[in-house]
Amino acid sequence: MSTQTGAGTQDLTVAGRYGTAVLSAGAPPQVRLRVLEALGGPRPADAAPEPAPGETGAWADPDHAPRSVPLPETGVWVDTADEADEAAPHAQGDQEDEEQPEPGAGSGRRRRGRRVDSADVPALAPASADTADAAASPDSGGDATQTLGEATIALVTEATPPLVRAVMCAAGHPNPPDAAACQACAAPLTGEIRQVPRPVLAVLTLSTGQAVPVRGDVVVGRAPQTPAGSETSTQLLTVPSPAHFVSRSHLEVSVAGWSLLARDLGSANGTVLVRAGMPPVLLASALPTPLIVGDLLDVGDGVTLRVDPPL
Repeated sequence: MSTQTGAGTQDLTVAGRYGTAVLSAGAPPQVRLRVLEALGGPRPADAAPEPAPGETGAWADPDHAPRSVPLPETGVWVDTADEADEAAPHAQGDQEDEEQPEPGAGSGRRRRGRRVDSADVPALAPASADTADAAASPDSGGDATQTLGEATIALVTEATPPLVRAVMCAAGHPNPPDAAACQACAAPLTGEIRQVPRPVLAVLTLSTGQAVPVRGDVVVGRAPQTPAGSETSTQLLTVPSPAHFVSRSHLEVSVAGWSLLARDLGSANGTVLVRAGMPPVLLASALPTPLIVGDLLDVGDGVTLRVDPPL
């Protein structure tokens, strides 16, 4: 404890780490000790000289304490632009920072503080394996959008076909309500009527060797497009036409219940319907024509489509 008696032994100054207090000369020693404890204990030996009695009686702000009293390290940046340039030791891990000069006094720049130890920083949650693989992949840069698009397309499922009324056979095959026998296995019909998703009604066999099952609308052409007002699930069937006799969107085969209908889409050379036992005719574009198994559709340039029974 450091005490000092003032002039005429009338006052007693108690100097502590955080300031001084002036007591009367007759203050008991216990009071002096409690005041000194409140002032943070005895001041270091190299502290600044104690003020004269009566010079101060208030607590000194520890933030403005003399630099001889070391402040605890906090690991944060400290603004010391208004102080003289001082050499500060750096940790071994900060050697790369020593290459840049320290800011001078009055420059307005911030002095580098003590680097926060990585042990004091809470660890982040580890990334998932999928994220790590994606980040490490050299192809994850410009191809990310393409990959996402391909994945989205793969997730798109085929639209559920509309329900139709069907009579079932003994083997469970659906048939048109007016059928006399099962079209799939020739088994007798049970007479039970159900609502079932529309099955494949026919197969279009092309002269090119391609076979296309028909469950919904189909547009045939050199570069076919879905007609306005048609179902979004319309299938586009491209056929070759070196001489361009086949129009871009030439022929449409549509479905109504259990029936197939065909109409020309205003093509330049028309579509010829060939049916056994009847002369060939041109399909109309305003009124669809019903199709039956065995019909042949000629769109030109040697390309034909035959209506075959479903597999």
